[in-house]
Amino acid sequence: EKEAHRYQTVLQGAVATAEVAYDSLRRVYFAGWRPDADVVAGAGCCVLLFLVWMFAFYEFLYDDDRAEDSGGAGPDKRRSVIVRARTDEASSPQSEVARKWARNTTKQDDEAYLTPDVMMVFHHPTVQLGDEDQRVTPEELQRIFCHVGAASTVAQEYGACFPRVTAAAQGEPTMGGLRHAFFLDVCEYLAGVGMEVKVFSSVDDDEVFVRVSLRDEGIIVHHAERQHWQCQLRKEIVALMGIHQDPQDPASSPPYVPFNKGMVQQLVNAGLLQEGSEVMDVYRTFHGVIPGGSILCAADRIRIILRQISQHIDIDEAEIQGLMVDWFPVHSRTRVEDLRAVWGEAWHDPTFHQPIQTINQYFGPRVAFFFAWTGFYCKALTCLAIPAVLFVALMAASLYLAEGPLALGIAEVGFATCLLVWAVVTLRLWVRQQEFFIKDWDWQLHPESEGHRPGYVGEMRVSEVNDLEQEKRYPPEQAALWWSFSTGVTILFCLVDLICIGIWVAVFQVSVTAQGFDIAAFVMLAVIIKVFEVVYIPVAVYLNELENHRTEEAHTNALVWKIFAFQAINYYAPFFYVILVQPHSTGCPEVVGFGADCVMAIRMELIVTLLALIVLRIVEVGLHFWYIRWQLESELAKVETADGKEVARSYMEEQGKYYEVRDKESIELHMQLLLSLGFVLLFGSVIPIVSVFALVMFVTTLRSAVYMHTHLMKRPIPRRALGIGPWQHLVVGLTVAGILMGGLTLSFHGVLLRDAPTVARVSFCLAWFAGGLAVFAVATLLLPSEDPTTALLVRRRAYVESRLHTKLGTAMLTSRKDGLSPAQRRVLRVASAAKALRQAENWGVLAEERWGE
Repeated sequence: EKEAHRYQTVLQGAVATAEVAYDSLRRVYFAGWRPDADVVAGAGCCVLLFLVWMFAFYEFLYDDDRAEDSGGAGPDKRRSVIVRARTDEASSPQSEVARKWARNTTKQDDEAYLTPDVMMVFHHPTVQLGDEDQRVTPEELQRIFCHVGAASTVAQEYGACFPRVTAAAQGEPTMGGLRHAFFLDVCEYLAGVGMEVKVFSSVDDDEVFVRVSLRDEGIIVHHAERQHWQCQLRKEIVALMGIHQDPQDPASSPPYVPFNKGMVQQLVNAGLLQEGSEVMDVYRTFHGVIPGGSILCAADRIRIILRQISQHIDIDEAEIQGLMVDWFPVHSRTRVEDLRAVWGEAWHDPTFHQPIQTINQYFGPRVAFFFAWTGFYCKALTCLAIPAVLFVALMAASLYLAEGPLALGIAEVGFATCLLVWAVVTLRLWVRQQEFFIKDWDWQLHPESEGHRPGYVGEMRVSEVNDLEQEKRYPPEQAALWWSFSTGVTILFCLVDLICIGIWVAVFQVSVTAQGFDIAAFVMLAVIIKVFEVVYIPVAVYLNELENHRTEEAHTNALVWKIFAFQAINYYAPFFYVILVQPHSTGCPEVVGFGADCVMAIRMELIVTLLALIVLRIVEVGLHFWYIRWQLESELAKVETADGKEVARSYMEEQGKYYEVRDKESIELHMQLLLSLGFVLLFGSVIPIVSVFALVMFVTTLRSAVYMHTHLMKRPIPRRALGIGPWQHLVVGLTVAGILMGGLTLSFHGVLLRDAPTVARVSFCLAWFAGGLAVFAVATLLLPSEDPTTALLVRRRAYVESRLHTKLGTAMLTSRKDGLSPAQRRVLRVASAAKALRQAENWGVLAEERWGE
């Protein structure tokens, strides 16, 4: 009893001390302000209901898009016969070249020829462009050939690979001669490295199309082994090793291993395969345009072809210089029709399901991650938009209720808290989703090599990593100078944009009343935003080229940060002005029934401006579609031949007229979505309905992008990607900024602190921000990057690889150790030694000889 009494006394003392500390903190930091208990209780109930709704949504309604799709590796019933083309060499005058072209080029027929992987388009030699006698400088040639520096020439570097270009470059080369030489050398070079090359002329005989294909399985095996390509084991191999895993489980995906054609014989020797087995019995096979299938999907074959080409020439620069017309990866009609059926026509699908595995195999991981992120946030915004509508209804009802301020306070605090939780949890769920795809596609250990970007300009100097080699390098002082210049221009554009917004505020800002609310003012604001966007983005692309980044990743990231820095000011500055500046400068506008109320003003401004931006976006997408269709219809009109017959362009030739999406267009597409999400994160606590507007923007962009990719766009370059890249950091930054903006809005414009002193408002804002960061930290601990499915996938793959090590020993993964890390080499040596020890008769002698490794 004495001990219990002592503990009770200590507890009472601790409670009293805490109460004293709380009262002291409240007097010092909140100046005696107390929160309304009814508002806090009502908001707490709303948050609890929202958490239940979120759990139910993600548990029962959410589809994570991780399952394998049947469209990814299904057999193609409409196969064609591989036609290995012959490239005719022409060293005679142009008239003789033209006659040979007339004999050896054919009109394209889709049924007669197999769909290629890459198409290269050249000028037809019979067409006079008027620049045949134009001189080409050595500097222009050096920009086309990737490894030619100031101290060397094209002849020294590429005399063996491109003999005609080397001969034409001597003396004073002309554009006409170089075009023919470049075309013939490229065709001969590609044929020499095992590509199938077929040449045909366009239906109107003004262009020459070169079909480049990687079809021969022996050549595919050669390139895969030479480049240590990561190929996925077949599920049957896993089963043959005595491992049973549910084939329908996304965590049962077999591991990727460096390709080694010798593994077939090793598995035969281990008793897992029969004599006469082939590499396609070991590695996953992709069916489609190649009869019998291939160990590489279409995206991998395109990567190998482009990597082979980019080792020597910059085809983008060759197109700019006029040596060729165009180049692009080629769509497969059958695969596109399948994608249209299961993906492109699903406008009515409310689940926003994305066949991510099939998209990755066909378009590559960069496009797959874009659609995975867009589809994920479409689902997440649906989860937020439904409660947001209810909160908006509560806010509207507060205008007519006797307890209007109480209802409004509950709605403001409740939705701000729900938005904070939603933003943090959604971000962590996306990180887990992204991590699964990175591990599933095995990009975390084998990212794309950090080679030079094709457009990179520099001089050949001693390599920084190997003194015995040379690499193209750009002076760091010059790079810093151009970076400073581009940064200064971007800052100048931001200042001009702010000045224009200030002029808009001075000229068009009017009282927000039933009679005086000027919709034209906010439509004008939307127009100003779009005009600055259209003007700055081409400037940003030009500035980014001046910076001359060495790798594709650095080039893309720099362009993303430039455009976002400007667009954030362009889109968000007017609304930051109303929330943070206007109350302390000109005062809040007068609103009928509310008096001077900045919150009501920004709600009306956001509604009108966002509606105008959405309408402009829809009009922009519609005009874009109309222009592309009009261009296609005019370009693809039937051509009348010499004998009076009308001939339509083939499907492969038609793709040359499709819309092309490169880095600039891709970044613009991402940026529209990110800015819409930013409106939710930054201003959603003020006006919950903005989440509905953002959902409309995401759905519009998603559906239009799907239609573009399956109907009107050239096939994108299947670039590799480790997630969504810099966009991930921008989302994190917007989430943290949104937490701070929620605190500022509630502190200075919310009902809860309407009569509180300034010190209490500042303290509440800091406490809200600290609490938001705490929620972020807790969510990170509870929702780590690897969810149970991803962790199980990693464990199962490690187990399969370990069992394979045990079965095969040292020669398991590769005949060369160049592609293995030191840890992997140690594992192989230990596995080999353990296997030899088990098989040896003299354990002691063998242990002395081998176990030391």
